[in-house]
Amino acid sequence: MNTRTLPSQLSDVIIYIPRDMAGGRREARIERAVRWLWSRGIYPGPSAVSLRLHGHANRTIDGFETIVRNRLMKELKIPRQRSGWFDRRSA
Repeated sequence: MNTRTLPSQLSDVIIYIPRDMAGGRREARIERAVRWLWSRGIYPGPSAVSLRLHGHANRTIDGFETIVRNRLMKELKIPRQRSGWFDRRSA
């Protein structure tokens, strides 16, 4: 394993997410991270986006990263991860 590829900390599976080393504007890097994750079947949650951008998993991302992530998720019609829980609860 090299320093650009770090595993997730899930107990049942190991997913290797390479760190995005390409340059560019900050907004473009965040968009690229969200698209990369989603295209590989990984939900672009804060931990996954942080791992892709910074090389370490962090459950929180800063405000700008959250704004760009939420906007892009809306454009790509990516559902909220917990939307199913709320739907079952109200039924």
